[in-house]
Amino acid sequence: MDLSKLQSIVAKEVEEEKANYGKDYSSYPIVYPGENGKLTVRLLYCEKFSGVQRKLVRHTTEKQKVPCMQMYGEDCPICKAVSNAETLKGKESGVFKKYGWKVRGICYAVIDSYDPVYFKGKDDPKRGDIVVLMYPKMVYNEINNILLNAGEHLDNLLAYNTGSPIVIERSQKQSNQPPQYKVSVYPYGTSKIFEDDKTWEETLASLPNLGDELIPALPTEEMREKVRAFTDTVNQEYIKDAVVNPTPETSSTRTVSQLATSGVTTQETKCDQCAPGKDCFGHHVEDKNECLTCLEEDLCIKATKGTA
Repeated sequence: MDLSKLQSIVAKEVEEEKANYGKDYSSYPIVYPGENGKLTVRLLYCEKFSGVQRKLVRHTTEKQKVPCMQMYGEDCPICKAVSNAETLKGKESGVFKKYGWKVRGICYAVIDSYDPVYFKGKDDPKRGDIVVLMYPKMVYNEINNILLNAGEHLDNLLAYNTGSPIVIERSQKQSNQPPQYKVSVYPYGTSKIFEDDKTWEETLASLPNLGDELIPALPTEEMREKVRAFTDTVNQEYIKDAVVNPTPETSSTRTVSQLATSGVTTQETKCDQCAPGKDCFGHHVEDKNECLTCLEEDLCIKATKGTA
């Protein structure tokens, strides 16, 4: 076995992954509940962030992960390029699925327990380890609902060394269907994170700012360069040298450069049917393009669950 060669390959992959996420990558191991089964954790309140979880919006491919500039309240050139490509090629082109934005949530958490499908490797996180927990938007919304509905019991989730864990359960009936997630408060008692309260308090105080995990709180020039390169990739693949066919009302054509300045962006996208009283309202599908870009998504999610 050529272990030295293996180490060099792994080191290269690690560096590439760091480059994708950012210079500092992450302070703790990243854990994603990507297996069918249960993962039970204690949520950690981040004092430097003044909160529990953070929403990330990114454009991703197999080799790149770059922030969507909408995270910073700016127009995103990648979103604009994707929207222009859909206008030219149609939604069936798959451009949004390949290059569109995806929402993920992150938080600091302590591993409490887990089904055997998780953490099989010798160096994988174990019970009691602090991790950066990353999860889909569905889980992000469910955690928010738990925190919101906890009321006077919120302290039991966040304020004490001994408190209530939360359970994230993933299921997927068929491989060609999107996975489903159920998030709940562990119903059978509490767990203790650290041996003493002093260690717990010191740990909370020492947690890095969640606002700088994976994606910096403020955009950097290096980040903007990656966004420009990503935009060029979309334009080269879908828009280069393309011309929109003339409409029946005019004999002139619109070039791509004219289209690019027409103000079409994914922020303006709204499914005409996704509103109260329409056919698809109350039938939200996680990770479906039309649902992800619909401005009524949050209201539709509540209606789907019967909580509207």
